[in-house]
Amino acid sequence: MKINIKSPFFPEVAKEVDLDNFVKIDVNITEELESNHFLLSLWHQLDVNYAPQHTDRVPWAYLPQKYVGKKINILVFGNINTKIGNYVVAMSYAKKGNIDSLYFYSPFREQEHYKKYFKEVVSNAIKHKNELSIFNCKTELKSQFDNLQIQQYKGDNFTLYSENNKIWLSFNLKAIDQYEAFRSSMKRLNYLCAFLSVETNILFEFQEIVLTNNQENIIKTDVEHQYFIDFIDFYSIKEDVLQLSEYGFKFLNDFVFVERDLIMNKRLKYFISACQHISEGLYHELKLGDLTAYTFPKVSFVLSPNDLRNKQAFITQGVMSYMSAIETASFPDGTTIQCATCHNLQYKISSRISDFMTHYFHEDMGKLFKSLYGFRSKFLHTGELATDNDYHYNRPLIDSSTETGLVDYGFISVKVNGNVGLIYINNIREWTTYALRCYYQEYFYNRLNFNLKNSMDENNSGSYIAHYEKVVVSSCLPGIEVIGLDAL
Repeated sequence: MKINIKSPFFPEVAKEVDLDNFVKIDVNITEELESNHFLLSLWHQLDVNYAPQHTDRVPWAYLPQKYVGKKINILVFGNINTKIGNYVVAMSYAKKGNIDSLYFYSPFREQEHYKKYFKEVVSNAIKHKNELSIFNCKTELKSQFDNLQIQQYKGDNFTLYSENNKIWLSFNLKAIDQYEAFRSSMKRLNYLCAFLSVETNILFEFQEIVLTNNQENIIKTDVEHQYFIDFIDFYSIKEDVLQLSEYGFKFLNDFVFVERDLIMNKRLKYFISACQHISEGLYHELKLGDLTAYTFPKVSFVLSPNDLRNKQAFITQGVMSYMSAIETASFPDGTTIQCATCHNLQYKISSRISDFMTHYFHEDMGKLFKSLYGFRSKFLHTGELATDNDYHYNRPLIDSSTETGLVDYGFISVKVNGNVGLIYINNIREWTTYALRCYYQEYFYNRLNFNLKNSMDENNSGSYIAHYEKVVVSSCLPGIEVIGLDAL
């Protein structure tokens, strides 16, 4: 088998080298997880023993290639620069996920010169691949709310807490070295922020990561966990303190902040992807501007900023993300048909979304989301935006393409059972995240009873009045003054 050798310094210059000219070292590691454990150990051994003098790690020119043969397949990793020279590194496998042998090649040195070094490093990598260190990661979590506190939660390997009017996360994990620890920390933090967007309706971003080679326990005294009950509207905030549900805490403890490997079955992978879609939707929704909200027992007011130039695009992107979240989460349960022409599987996506929302709400909500999915398809296939833009001086105009027959200014008009409703982006998000919360609680924790009425009636308005009580409300319209807001 001929391997195309590329130079990291001159990538346009390449030559073919027969695989027989590589140093071959048998490994015989089976299963993808164990193979990756071995590779992490191997790269660690190379860093420790053969890093160039100017650094503490072996630099990579990552130039992946794949070759498919009759008996074996070859994956080329790229080039490594060590204190004993520059080498091309590859592996062979007959079954996906396994590593049968490793291959090393240098055009400048005889095989016997470097074979002994790599045999030793491979042997040590196999021997020490399960010798792990404990690392602690600490970071601040920021949201769209200033001075938001969080109920203190302590799991097996993580702690969420508030300090100095900030939300902090500290967690421990096991890794072969700091590079694996950092990569694993990033993955956990991305999953956490995505999940919190579903669990709380709030967009979180993690800040600078502080990674240390030690175990840390933040909570010094026993703290009784307090959990938020089911909700649909607004956020899981009680008296300016963010709370998780009991299931949300369990989810983070069981699936995100585990000791080492984030092992996910198909359903869990799709749910996390759905959470990431929600996070993306929230990001676009918040681009609409810093919204000032006043919430009362029976009515809420949202005051938007002056600059609404890109409102159409942000709303449309938000709708796409929220529809994609349901599409992704429901994928494992989707029914398929086979195309008569190409024989590929086709998934009835709109029906799947409708069934998903019907299951956790009612049939009318399923029909509404089926219609909303149509707006996503229109944008993807024709570029048609989900709504029109609204400015401060709206004038009613005819638009025959909408369900009202008039222009949709900042909302989407949808017809269900002959009735037309005006749907706003925050409504779509709140209905979607509620359904996703029900979904993960049902499938991962066998919860079967959800009280939709209580979730809708549950009103934490008092918390929001307190949260926004220091906000100064003023008019953005010349000549008009806001003198008060009364609950209806």
